[in-house]
Amino acid sequence: ANEPVDGRSDLYSVGMLLWQMMLGDLPFPAKNQAVMMNSHLSAPRRRVDALCAHVRARLPGPVKLHELAQVSGLSQRSLQLLFKRHLGCTPMQWVRQARLDLVRDRLMRARPGDTVTTLALDCGFPQLGGFSQAYRDRFGELPSDTLRQTLQHG
Repeated sequence: ANEPVDGRSDLYSVGMLLWQMMLGDLPFPAKNQAVMMNSHLSAPRRRVDALCAHVRARLPGPVKLHELAQVSGLSQRSLQLLFKRHLGCTPMQWVRQARLDLVRDRLMRARPGDTVTTLALDCGFPQLGGFSQAYRDRFGELPSDTLRQTLQHG
C-alpha cells in the first residue's frame, strides 16, 4: 500500500538522500547538522577536507589531478576552483605542501645515516632542484638544517 512509486525501499531512499547531503548536492537540515562531524563546515569544505585526507593516505605515492577529479566527481576545473576558494591554492600546490610536511616529519624523526636526498626522494620529490627552496619557503630553514638539528638532539 505504501510502496514507493519507483519500487525502491524507503531505507534505500533515505540512504540516497543522506549520500546526496554528504556530497554537498543537498543541504543538511539544520537540526541534523549538530550530529554530523564537521557540521560547522560547508559541504564543499567537507569535500575538500575529504580529498585532502585521501591525498595524505596515498602519500608518498603519486597523486594526479585527473585522479583527484575522478575521486571527487568534479571536473578538473571545478576541483581547482574549489581548492582555490577554500585553501587558496590549486590541488597540486596543496599536494606539494603535503609532501613537504611529510618530508619535514621524516627529517624530524631521522636516524643516523638518513640523508635529505633519500628522504626527499622517498616522499615523492623526484627532482631535487627546487625542493630545498620550497622547503625553506615553507619552514624557514633548509632541510639540511632540520636534519642536522634532529641528529644533534636525537
